Amino acid sequence: HKVIVESMGRLSLECGILAKAIRLHDIYFHEHVGLNSFKKAIQLIKIFSYYIAKKVIVLTSHDYNLL
Repeated sequence: HKVIVESMGRLSLECGILAKAIRLHDIYFHEHVGLNSFKKAIQLIKIFSYYIAKKVIVLTSHDYNLL
């Protein structure tokens, strides 16, 4: 099974943790908003959640460089 999570800040992190807890390994995050447009706290949550995902699809090259 695959899980695709749309960019939702804290919800992305929660979905990623839940998917790992039930042993789903194909977790993909789709970011449709540039990371810089969020407050610093949300940016940190999002970056942390990226480590849970198998793949992250980002909007900008700046966001890609953060991976």
